[in-house]
Amino acid sequence: MKYLIIYLIPISLYAFTAQDQSRHLLELNSHLLEHKNNAPPEKVKENKFQLKLDISTIPEMDNAVGSKVEKIETAPLLLKPTFKYIHKSGFYGGLIFVPGLTINKIESNLFSYSAGYMHAIWDTFTYRLNYAKSHSNVVGPITEENAKDEYEADNESYDVSIGYNFTNFIPYIGVGYGKVISSIKAGDGAIIRTRKDYSLKYLGLNYKYDKDLSYNFEQHFYNSDFQNFTMSIIYAF
Repeated sequence: MKYLIIYLIPISLYAFTAQDQSRHLLELNSHLLEHKNNAPPEKVKENKFQLKLDISTIPEMDNAVGSKVEKIETAPLLLKPTFKYIHKSGFYGGLIFVPGLTINKIESNLFSYSAGYMHAIWDTFTYRLNYAKSHSNVVGPITEENAKDEYEADNESYDVSIGYNFTNFIPYIGVGYGKVISSIKAGDGAIIRTRKDYSLKYLGLNYKYDKDLSYNFEQHFYNSDFQNFTMSIIYAF
């Protein structure tokens, strides 16, 4: 069985039927493909553009349906490029567009955007209010070997984060709420749909290498058994 899924710590999938497993697949893929900031709330002093590359790892893992255990083949990495414009007032907008990326015979299409506001308090504490929406489509052998399945999801989320600005480091934490409507159409024509509300927490650390370049590390925790880690390279100009 193959599908695109990223998280830091391998987990067990507690599904006892194929339908339960498919619903769990929908939930995990939805968290994977949603729009995450993967950047700190920061002090804004001037208008700027940002180019960011999110890099997430996919560990080896097994999948179980009842007593059947099957190895899952995944790619070692998933990359998501982001373009963001930040106005000196603190308002910003971001965009992710991944057209037809194929990894291990699975074609992924992702379009998402975010908008929000950042502000500094006493020049050291910063906060961010963020809204994000994404649409994703994945085609390939998701439910079983050599199948031609189609996964589709619409994800909407809101979150708030706070950070503390040291000279070159910004540690930060955040909480949020989201909802996702997703479906998977198996190669045999069967369609499974699901709608789920979820909460999330995240913590991160940003290291400013110089005026234009920084590195970001962010860990997400959802109200399911899913955790996701991403490292990002951010270039401002």
